[in-house]
Amino acid sequence: MRFQNLLRLVGEGVLREWTSLALEGGYADQPHMVREFREFAGHTPAEQRIAAGEFGSYFVSPRRIAALLGPS
Repeated sequence: MRFQNLLRLVGEGVLREWTSLALEGGYADQPHMVREFREFAGHTPAEQRIAAGEFGSYFVSPRRIAALLGPS
């Protein structure tokens, strides 16, 4: 759920620091987010921007996550 929420936040297109995204996404801190991101994606957020490209298509759309979780 946290990783999906992170995709939703990034998908909103608002430029934010990774630390802010980590905290808004429900992670304890940025290193926690990076570890989980690497586990699911196989690389770090710095190596692959999740806001664009093929990677995001493997997950639930940001609009659907927003509908399920409510406003961020």
